[in-house]
Parts: sequence; C-alpha cells; structure tokens
Amino acid sequence: MKINLLSLYLILFTLLSSLIVPAYADAAYISPTLILPYENLSGQPELDWIGEGVRNYLQQHLGLIEGAQFIRPEYLKPFLQSGQIPTLNISNPEAVRKIGNLVQAQFVIYGAYNKTQTLEFTTYLLDVRTGGGKSIPVVTGNQDELLSVIHEILKGAASVLGLELVEDESRMPLPTQNLGAFAAYTKAYEALLFFDDADKALENCQQAIKLDNQYEEALSLLIKLYEMKSSWKQLPALYKRYEEFLEARKDRHRLREVYDKIIPIYTNIDRPDLALRYCNKELKLSQAQRDRKLEASCYVKIGAIYQEKKNYNSAIIYHLKALAIQNKLGNNSAMGAINCTLGNLYFIRGLDVSALKHLKKATSHFRQVNDRNGIGKVYSRMGKVYAHKKQYDKALKYSREAAGILEQSKNQEELIELYDNMGDIYFNQANYNEALGYFQKILELLPDTESSPRALSVYNKIATLQLRQSRDKEAIDTYRKIIKLQEKTNSANDSVIAYYHLGSIFLRGKKYEEAIDYLKQAEEGFQRIKDRERLSDVYHSLAEAYEKNKKYLQALKYQLKNLEVVRTTSDSYSLAATYYYISAIYDRLGQYEKAINYVEKAVELDRKLASPNERRDLDYMRQLKEKLKRPAPSVLPTKLEDNPPTAKPDRL
Repeated sequence: MKINLLSLYLILFTLLSSLIVPAYADAAYISPTLILPYENLSGQPELDWIGEGVRNYLQQHLGLIEGAQFIRPEYLKPFLQSGQIPTLNISNPEAVRKIGNLVQAQFVIYGAYNKTQTLEFTTYLLDVRTGGGKSIPVVTGNQDELLSVIHEILKGAASVLGLELVEDESRMPLPTQNLGAFAAYTKAYEALLFFDDADKALENCQQAIKLDNQYEEALSLLIKLYEMKSSWKQLPALYKRYEEFLEARKDRHRLREVYDKIIPIYTNIDRPDLALRYCNKELKLSQAQRDRKLEASCYVKIGAIYQEKKNYNSAIIYHLKALAIQNKLGNNSAMGAINCTLGNLYFIRGLDVSALKHLKKATSHFRQVNDRNGIGKVYSRMGKVYAHKKQYDKALKYSREAAGILEQSKNQEELIELYDNMGDIYFNQANYNEALGYFQKILELLPDTESSPRALSVYNKIATLQLRQSRDKEAIDTYRKIIKLQEKTNSANDSVIAYYHLGSIFLRGKKYEEAIDYLKQAEEGFQRIKDRERLSDVYHSLAEAYEKNKKYLQALKYQLKNLEVVRTTSDSYSLAATYYYISAIYDRLGQYEKAINYVEKAVELDRKLASPNERRDLDYMRQLKEKLKRPAPSVLPTKLEDNPPTAKPDRL
C-alpha cells in the first residue's frame, strides 16, 4: 500500500504527538485493535468534530501502553478514497466488522453520542472474528465538561480491553481545558489525517493555539504542518515555545529532538549564529548526560556551521575534537567520515600535505568496516588534491578508482563532483576530447539540464573547450543555451560572460554588427555587477569592432572609456597598450598631434617596464611625426556620433 508524504508525517506525528505521558499499571498484551470516530446521532452537524476528538484522545493514550497494538487511522485512508468505506463515523456492528476485516484488526472500539440536555456517549468493543462484543457503561456530561467526559470514556475503554489505568489524575492531565481549542485541534488533525488538507489543518491548528497558547499537542501539530510546507521562517518561534514546555518538564530526550530540528532550520534561513547557539545547547546537554557519542556529533555540527561560514580554522578545530572522541570510542565509520571532512577542509586552505594525511587515514578506517562508498568518496577527494598539486597522473589514478566504486553505488552527487574534477584534469592536460566526455557525463546525470545552476557551470566549461578547439559554431550554440538557462536560474553573471564571448566570436568572424550588439549587452551587464576588469576587456573589444567597421569615432569613444578603467588599476602593461591603441585611432582620424601625444605616453611606460614593445612604439612615433609634416586631410570628422548597429542577430 502506498502512503503519500502527508501520511508519513502523520505516522511520525502519531508516534510523537502525545507530549505528556500518562502512567499506566502493567498491561497484558492485546491484539491489533482499531479505534473508530464516534457517530454523531444528535442531528447537529456542528458537533461532528466530537467523534474524531474522542477517537484521537483514546488512540493517543491507549496507544502508549506497552505491548498494546493499535492500528493507525491513516491506514483507513485508501479504503475511504476507493469507496470501500463510505464513512468512519458509524455505530452499526456489521459495518464496523467489515472495516475491521479490511485492516485485519482483531478488535474494534467504536461508539456513538447524542445530545439532549447533556451529551451521552455509548462505547462498544467488537470482536471482528466472532462478531461478538462488549459495551461499557454510558458516560454523560454537559458540553462544557466534554474533556472530563472523554477522560471517563478512556477509563471505560481501558477496562473493557482488560487494561488497568493508574488512578492518579494529577499524573494524567487533560491536553487542554479549553473546549474550543480542543475542537479546533481535532478538526485540524482530521483534515490532515483523512483529507490531506494541510491548509485547513493549519487554519484550525492556529485557532487552537490562539485559544490556548499552552496547548502542547496543538503546538506540536502546528510545527509539523509548517515543516511540511517548508515555512522555515515561522518555525523558530514555535520551536522556542516548544523548548520552553520541555525545559519546564526537564524532558531532555525531547529537547535533543528539538535541537536536532531547529539547528538545520536556522541554517536554512541563514542564521548561523542561532544555529551555533543551539548546537552549544545540545553540546551542554550531551556533556551533562556524559553521552560521548552525542558530544562528538555536536562538534561535527558546529564544525559544519563554521565551514559554511568559511571559517575553516574553527571548522578544523571542532572536527578534530570530534575525531578525538571517536578515536576513544573506536568508531571506524565516524573516524572515516571525519577524516574525510578534515581532508577537504585542509585542501580548501591549500594545505595539501595535511589534506592527504587525513584522507589516507579515512581510507584505512573505511576499509576496516568495508565501506566501499566511503572509500570512493576519499579517492575522489585525493584526485582533487593531486590535481591541485599538478600531479595529474596520480590524480587520474585515484579518480579512476573512485569512478569504479561510485559508478556501482550510483551516488550521483559524488559522481558529478568526480566527473567535474576529471574533466578539469584533462582540460589542464589539453586533452579536450576526454574533458568534453566527462562534462557531458555530468549533463547525463543531472535530472534537469534546463534550469539547473550546475548545468550552467558545465555548459560554461563545454563552451570554453569548444573555443579552445576553434569550434566557434558549436560555442555559439552553447553560449546561447547559457543565456536561455540564465533566465531560469537567475545567474546574471553567466549570461553577461556569454554575451562577451559571443561578441568576441563574431568579432573574430568579422561580423562586426553582431559583435557590437552582443558586446553592448555585455557592457551593460558588467557595469551592473561592477566587474571593472572584464568591463575593460569589453571596451577594448567594442573599440576594435568599431575600428574594423571603420567607425573610428565610436572606436575612440570606447578606447577612452577603457583608459578610464585601466588608470584605476595597477596594470601598467595594459595602460601602455591602451595609449598605443588610442594613438592608432587618432592616426586613423588624421589627428597626428594627439596620436603622437598618446604614443609618447606609451613609450614612457615601456621604458619604465623594460617592455619589448618600446622599439615598436618608437618606430610608430617617428612615422607619426613624418605624417605631421604632410598636409592634413581635407575632411575630418569633428564630433562623436552615435552609430548603432543597423542589424541585430536573431535571439534564442
């Protein structure tokens, strides 16, 4: 039988929702028992919720008895949806027996209620195999006493099952004294349990909390609902209240559960400071209980948060603390995982020797527990370290061994990382076909190449390979694909770079109008993200495109823009080259004095830099001085004009 996600949450909720555990006497084992909602015989629909309220209360409290087996109500849902069961609120013995047979129950508790001046409840126990049954004494009471009435029904149900409750009422408090809150909670639970209506459940659960802000069961359900909706921002305040309830009862076991839940929530909403606060609370709890295994786990969590914050030194310190504990405990699996993480952390810091030391230790620990997948992960990381050291033969050796293991385990995330590294290694060896093969393997593994940020990264690498192999037509298609992908991934930087490369390709192909169009889009993007280095490259390329298209004033405009950017850098070689290019454009315009002025600046820098371009620039300066002696051109452009491209390339 298939159970959807909502049902799985309900199974967890049923196990965890009773926050106050009643005390029972020793109970005999009882066979699988189903509890049905009570049937409303009053003719007043506004009282329908009471039937589910009784069932819920009985299920939660009787279900806690050791040895008892109660069938979870969510297993009835498929029969309701298929029409095999028209309704659960029934008190007809034959219909009840049919339901019991469907879920293979031995006993069914069911009942009905009516309202005249008071509420009157009848409860029955049906033996599904024989059809025989027992009844418990009728329970009556006013509606405002409903919660106490339901508690009396619980006693009767326990009695008819042969279970003896401990009669200490103070040790078995009601979940709430507010009838409206109990009604709203019951409606919420029913909406989620039988109808998968999370929105209605959320609305009713919020009402329950509003009416009784100390209603722990309602708070617990509300937390589950927000978790199902991934509404992370609402959860911290709710967990904080839940934590206060548990601290008041000194329920350390459930406090640990809360800390485990709330730490990743604060990480998800980018509050590492609060995630660390709760990690430290859990750490203190583990130390108070002398739970060394939990203490080590806390150190790993703290280290992971510092790693996320890029505080790698602190991350290493806490992982080393965890490792020291696991060494004493002799936990090879944990030692393997922590050493693997430490290897990665040292690699990020550029400490390759320390990285390899821990990765080799991780391999040893994983071998002792025959963890092939763990070994594959370690080999993959060793491949990255050796690649960083430019020891490509060793890098490929470990990477191939990792591939042999990880391909069998079908660990896609690890395989993607591995193939990416292998592609980079082959690229650095100028083995472009092999590199391309591994990047294409990544695309085959990705579930969605149309909107995945990872796919965007791979396409950028493929485009770079195509450019290296002078496969410009294929590179154009890839860069256009990157621009299309950017719209779905909001990776503006990637599309800006794609525009620049497309402009450069069309410039090389002497398609100047298309080149200018793409380069202007790149200019706009680099200005937006304030990437001055690349903006300088775009200005230079635009100047070149206009110059080749004989639009010298536009070429001059962009070289002067380039000069403004280059002057803000410490790149004297680029500054000298820019002076030279500006000089060449003034030469084209016949403005030789200005051309000489800029080439002189280039020569001055060449001498300071001992540049090999000094002789070339001196020769050019002499040629310009010769030209200056000749008559000036009869017609010269006198102002900068806007000459936009007359045609634009098609857009994908």
